[in-house]
Amino acid sequence: MAVDEREAGRFPHENGGAAPVPERAAPDQMSEHLMESEHRGRYLWAAALASGLTVLDAGCGTGYGSEIIAAAGARRVVGVDISEEAIDYARSSSLHAASEFQVGGLHDLPFEDASFDLAVCFEVIEHVEEQPRAIAQLRRVLKPSGVLAISSPNRDVYPPGNPHHLHEFVPEELKQVLAEEFTNVRLYRQSPWLTAAIFNDEQSSTTGVEHELSTKVVKVASVSPGEEMYTVALASNDELPEAHAVALMGKPFELRWWQEQLTAAREHLQETLPRLTEELQSAAREAATLRQTTATARENELNSARRLLEVETLLADALARVAALTEAYDAHKRQLAQLQERIERADRVHLAMKRSLSWRVTAPLRALKRRA
Repeated sequence: MAVDEREAGRFPHENGGAAPVPERAAPDQMSEHLMESEHRGRYLWAAALASGLTVLDAGCGTGYGSEIIAAAGARRVVGVDISEEAIDYARSSSLHAASEFQVGGLHDLPFEDASFDLAVCFEVIEHVEEQPRAIAQLRRVLKPSGVLAISSPNRDVYPPGNPHHLHEFVPEELKQVLAEEFTNVRLYRQSPWLTAAIFNDEQSSTTGVEHELSTKVVKVASVSPGEEMYTVALASNDELPEAHAVALMGKPFELRWWQEQLTAAREHLQETLPRLTEELQSAAREAATLRQTTATARENELNSARRLLEVETLLADALARVAALTEAYDAHKRQLAQLQERIERADRVHLAMKRSLSWRVTAPLRALKRRA
């Protein structure tokens, strides 16, 4: 079952080796810890609904959840997972005749329509693309009265940054996407609790989900809807069954691990805070310099624009003067051409007069007139 782990899960091979499987719950690695309480708790919760039913465990991983459901009296449990290695291990380790395992993906489940009474899909949906399509496939393989039990980390509460999660649902978002395929949807809340318990020797020394404790459970604290670490839901196109509360207890010293993680995080923060502060101050100084540079550039740009406007105005005036002078020059040139034409015409007249008979006959008279 693809899940959200504090560490990468590991499950044993038939030959005794172990191979790391990112985001896969492995019972031998999470034994007695909070992770086991979270993951087994979901299956125990759903197993109470499975007696006599045909059940699909979608994203079954190593198959430990399928075994829990089979032990609760399911008529048939089919575990499906995309990992061939996980399916091989599930087949080799199964103890129940009602359990069987197949390789398959959520987007194309290898089953006919209306094949199952109950489908469980725990800590899988946040790992897949096209989540509405996967939910539609789960609805397809359920009988008309079938029930889907599904879970997702609550994005508002679960620690961020898991690289294997494509999309974590907040509670109402999970309810909405389920309501697109199912008429009835009911949300349940799964949260870690700090427990103080009083047991006799036998109750205190036994472990395992097969050792159910008949005890009185009360709470002195509350978690409001929306504040849960995981949201679990039942969805169906028929009337929903009643699912009873389930609580699993893990090792108390795991609190120390969380305290150590918190202490280490605080120490790391204290170590890096001076450097981060200096980097922030340096960034602030750089930002101030950039703002000043930008302001100066804008001012220079404004001054350049003003100067350009002045130059363009002077150029326009100069071009106007050139045009006026050109026009005056052309007018003077025309006048000069006309004057030159008149002079040439007078020269031609004068030359013609000199060559005429009357001009030669009267030449002596003009000479006497000049001497007188």
